[in-house]
Amino acid sequence: MAALTFIFVTYNSEQIIDLALSKIDQEKYKVIISDNGSTDNTIAIIKQKYPNITLIENKKNIGFARANNIAFKQVKTDLFALINPDCFIDNNSILELIKVINLDENIALAGARAYGAKLNNKYDIANVEADLIAEKNYIGEEKLYFVAKFISGCFMLGKTNIFREIGLFDDGFFLYCEDNELCKRMNKENYKIIVVKNSKQIHLSGNSTKEIDSSMNKAINWHRFGYSKCYYSECVHNKFIAKFNAAKNIIRIMIIFIVKLFNFRKLTNKEKAVISGSFAYLMGKSAFDNNGNGRKF
Repeated sequence: MAALTFIFVTYNSEQIIDLALSKIDQEKYKVIISDNGSTDNTIAIIKQKYPNITLIENKKNIGFARANNIAFKQVKTDLFALINPDCFIDNNSILELIKVINLDENIALAGARAYGAKLNNKYDIANVEADLIAEKNYIGEEKLYFVAKFISGCFMLGKTNIFREIGLFDDGFFLYCEDNELCKRMNKENYKIIVVKNSKQIHLSGNSTKEIDSSMNKAINWHRFGYSKCYYSECVHNKFIAKFNAAKNIIRIMIIFIVKLFNFRKLTNKEKAVISGSFAYLMGKSAFDNNGNGRKF
């Protein structure tokens, strides 16, 4: 049996999916793809070049959280890895992650050190705290890893039994903040989240789908900067605090709008997304419309 199952969520990923799958040793590891109703050649490429991969064809774009959760139900290995199509990790790093995550039964989730497309332009998105953690903070007998509060959903390797115990992503998210909420739940249950020192992932941020139009970009920002942040606050705190934060966001953007009005300036797309998403949350709407599609701006 394979030691590890990789899970990809795709949506109009024809430009990158072939390269992404070619990087995975499919004789050694199992791969599951949960496709969110791609309308380009993503499905055709997968079926033609990778017929042995488990492909789940969702009829619509159900979002990152739900698509991953559906795929996770088919995982039969002890370990699994969620990986974006625009995120690449070499086999040596995979082996290092597997070795280190098994050192401690309380380690639930492991991330690799992240780099941009140019290796000399390093940035570490695995830990969002102040300018990363210094080398001295790596722990373990050989200083193999450090404990983090958060790792990005673009790549995370986890223990299947622990995820079945606490659940994977919250289905209330369509896009963004679902990885933050998951890590919060891990911390609450006293499981360790680690970043492995001798590992490397290459993240081509924003390249997992074909070029998006302005309406799609507005919809993404609506979730990213508006709704998802409010819903995240509900998940980790409570509805009262979440609604208070939503109201505070609306008031803040309204003040900005008045100031800009006197200066003959307009709100930015991000500011519009914040006020619209926050208002939708305050009115009791979900991240999905009545047809189960991700709500749009």
